[in-house]
Amino acid sequence: MIVFLVYAVEILVALLLKTTVLQYVAFGFNNIPDLIVMVVVAAAYHRGKTKGMFIGFAAGLVLDIASGGLLGVFALFYMFIGYLNGFMAKYYVQNDFLLPLAMVAASEFLYSFMFWLFLFMTRGRTNLVSYISNQMFPQALYTTVVFIVVYRILDLIYWKVTKPLYTDYSKVEG
Repeated sequence: MIVFLVYAVEILVALLLKTTVLQYVAFGFNNIPDLIVMVVVAAAYHRGKTKGMFIGFAAGLVLDIASGGLLGVFALFYMFIGYLNGFMAKYYVQNDFLLPLAMVAASEFLYSFMFWLFLFMTRGRTNLVSYISNQMFPQALYTTVVFIVVYRILDLIYWKVTKPLYTDYSKVEG
């Protein structure tokens, strides 16, 4: 139960920071680091594909409700990202940050591509090259750089909360 509450707080803090404070550090075409992708990737990497999928769904649903757009689109995106990143849980090492760094970069590219495919291309905006150079690449780079700091915090929170629960990593699904 405490783990659920920790992830709920992480999702809400990420959403609040994304919609308020991070708007002031945007660059380019309103590129801001995607804290929700960071939380979903870290959670899936720590907890496995099923829990990563549920955490991604919850994070996406909260974002859907907060954005007021089509309900379920972000839930689907983040659920897919959580599920895919959960496959890497069996390779989890506490102080390793290179694999999660690669995972968040790939996840941000995947999220941006799904966003373009479902929300831009369906409206007739089909210039993928422009979207990659102006939105996808800067967004993924910015998110990955910020993730270096954020992941240390998320990993520390994870170990402080779950250390009393798990004595070995074999209890987390792979």
